[in-house]
Amino acid sequence: MVKFEKGNIPWNKDKKYKCKHNKQFKRGHTPWNKGGKMPEGFGEKISNNKIRSLKISIALKGQKRTNKQIENMRASRIGKKVSQETRLKISKALKGKIPWNKGKKGTFYGKKHSYETKIKLSLARTGKKKFSGFKSTYSKRLRNSVNWKYWREQVFERDDFTCQDCNVRGKTLHPHHIVPVSECLALDYEDLVFDIDNGMTLCVDC
Repeated sequence: MVKFEKGNIPWNKDKKYKCKHNKQFKRGHTPWNKGGKMPEGFGEKISNNKIRSLKISIALKGQKRTNKQIENMRASRIGKKVSQETRLKISKALKGKIPWNKGKKGTFYGKKHSYETKIKLSLARTGKKKFSGFKSTYSKRLRNSVNWKYWREQVFERDDFTCQDCNVRGKTLHPHHIVPVSECLALDYEDLVFDIDNGMTLCVDC
């Protein structure tokens, strides 16, 4: 091993380094990244937890969860409820953001299942082999319809997701009919069921 002492002249002093590239750079050549901006967050320190999460994400990319994993994940969430404080934080974080599906209609919007299809769906859900008739009432089927969901969203948006009784925003809401559904059906005014003016936003407590 060569020992460096004071006064020794380095072997490469005054020697020019000759770099061999496939493409020689000429004077006046503009680098490809001149004036470009680095990606957001470049140069920042990344925490160990974030590095670990990125490694796990890369390792699991493209892999599908097994039925057992899905069942374990579902079982772990049973009985757990999101606290009111967490709900308010989520609401505050999402405030002002436009949902990706706002104003968009589904591919089945405005269409109806045929009677035969409804029977097949009923048999598939109940597990029975023979159809014995629909047991759900007409009012219940109305509440499960697409029109009901659309009416519900319109009422909530009009009232700014605020309870009209206690004026509190962020609680679990319920769309209330001013004229009850039973009276609307008894008077044969089905259009009144989906009338936005016949609805108001109330929380579960009210």
